[in-house]
Amino acid sequence: MGGDTVKLRVKYLFTNSESGLMEDVVVEFNETIENVHPFQPGEPVDRTFNRHVLMPSLVNAHTHAYSALARGMPLKGFNPKTFKQVLEQLWWRLDRALTKEAAMMSAYVAGIESLTSGVTTIFDHHSSPMFVKGSLDVLKHVLVDTLGLRCALSYETSDRDGERVKRSAIEENLRSYHEYRSPKVRGFFGLHAPFTLSDETISEVAKITQKDQIPIHVHVSEGIEDFEDARKKGSLPIERLEPAITPNSILVHGVNLQPEEFASLSEKSVWLAFNPQSNMNNAVGLPNWELAKKHGISAVLGNDGFGYNLVFDIRALVLSQKLRARSTTAFGFDDLRSVIFENNYKLASSVFEVSLGKIAEGYQADMVVVEYEPPTPMTNENFLAHFFFGMLESWNPSSVFIAGRELVQDGKLITLDVSDIYKRAVEVSKKLWTRFDELL
Repeated sequence: MGGDTVKLRVKYLFTNSESGLMEDVVVEFNETIENVHPFQPGEPVDRTFNRHVLMPSLVNAHTHAYSALARGMPLKGFNPKTFKQVLEQLWWRLDRALTKEAAMMSAYVAGIESLTSGVTTIFDHHSSPMFVKGSLDVLKHVLVDTLGLRCALSYETSDRDGERVKRSAIEENLRSYHEYRSPKVRGFFGLHAPFTLSDETISEVAKITQKDQIPIHVHVSEGIEDFEDARKKGSLPIERLEPAITPNSILVHGVNLQPEEFASLSEKSVWLAFNPQSNMNNAVGLPNWELAKKHGISAVLGNDGFGYNLVFDIRALVLSQKLRARSTTAFGFDDLRSVIFENNYKLASSVFEVSLGKIAEGYQADMVVVEYEPPTPMTNENFLAHFFFGMLESWNPSSVFIAGRELVQDGKLITLDVSDIYKRAVEVSKKLWTRFDELL
């Protein structure tokens, strides 16, 4: 903010720190949290939230802003029998139809809906083969410079659209990684699924990522295709990618990872991003939480662009893993805490090189305020149960802050006219859908 310190009085504060849950407290902050203390009678404050919980805002560890304008799109000829056919008949057609304008408006919609749902940090994985050069700058302009989000951006490198597009993708990733070096924006080296990458491309990327220690952001073993393709080459998907993997790399999905691949990943400082709603929607299965936990692999949560409100995937993560294991104890609140309230913030803090995820002195003032009146006693010991069964049930953030700057107030974005943006998005969507149909 760079201005005066703000003082908020809140009924409940979930610090996500050793202090746990506190009641009737004052949070003082500017860009960072300056002080947290019990409210003193007569103490002047800037605002009071009498029926609310203040807590750290959310991190989305994997998403696709470019899919935002696909909502409601007619799908002529869509009749997939395999996951690869889902990609061919829908997503690879959509990304080829994206123009600069469509990419920009997709980013606006994705960013607005992230912010208003309390997501303030996103790890985006972009693709627009007909508009590669400068595409990440468009996302940065919208998501970071205009909307104020923290973003880690990458471009989806693949061999599927030919040498020229692949070359542009490599250059876009490399350029953005070196240029995006602030606490608000960073770059990753994006890769599509290994079955769309030749050994030669992986080798070339590996030389780049190892030289500069660039983390990769890659889809792996979402469907069975990566496994089948690697087997034909006498390998496994993680074996093929291993030369390119560096610390802080995000491996997305991992639905069909084999036990030996989990074992090999245990030796690396990587993140495995779960995306349960997307996995269920695509009917590809679910990643093995038990093996990830057994091998000490740090799991994080994203949503793969399946909307932009992460709380639905928080619920889906817990429920889907219980169903997968056919056990009510397969994924408990301690597991939920480790993924949402520890690992997602550790990933973001490491990448952006600032302290995120706690309402404690020195941490970034990235916060969300949610109205919630508990109908039963709420304590530090049972807060996660209230969060999961109660707060998520009616999740509608009243206020959202990033680095102390309030971007959402009374549930609405206050920095832009959302209505005007959505009207423009409708018109851009019509043109996008026409181009999509022409690619059938």
